[in-house]
Amino acid sequence: NKGYTEANIGAGAAMILGPVLVGLVAQSALGWQAIAFAPLLFLVLVGVVFRGTPLPPAPHAESQSETTGGNTRLPTLFWIFGVLMFLGGTVDFLITTWSANFLATVVGYTPGTAATLVSVFAVAIVLGRLAGRRLLDFMPASRLMMISLVWILLAFPIYWLSMLPILNVAGLFLMGLG
Repeated sequence: NKGYTEANIGAGAAMILGPVLVGLVAQSALGWQAIAFAPLLFLVLVGVVFRGTPLPPAPHAESQSETTGGNTRLPTLFWIFGVLMFLGGTVDFLITTWSANFLATVVGYTPGTAATLVSVFAVAIVLGRLAGRRLLDFMPASRLMMISLVWILLAFPIYWLSMLPILNVAGLFLMGLG
């Protein structure tokens, strides 16, 4: 569970850095839309920095013959979950980045109200992570992850497609919980 705590701390730092990066990119010649490439650039950076780092032996490995150090291939399921986690983090980042614009230009809130309403997403993320931590006491992490992904898939259309502004905000909140 320590890993989940560390991941949540990293996610919190990313939530702080997100608006700063958007502001910097928006002021550059690239324009604010270029921020969509920031998560991909970060993934490439992580790959470059940690490329040669060997994997630690599995906790259940009883003999050296069961582990091959840096030559260990990760299972396909690891990569599927890794890609899903990356996409989930990217979606969080992009929702945070573009929600105020969406709520103002599409939904019809004033820019100040729209910017304030993005905090609904951040509050829901914190509540969702607190709830998720408790739920890990009752179910395996893989099941909770799948529930979270389905939850977000159901919440996003409420946010994106609703014709009632309050439902757009409710969808934003529900996505944050996921």
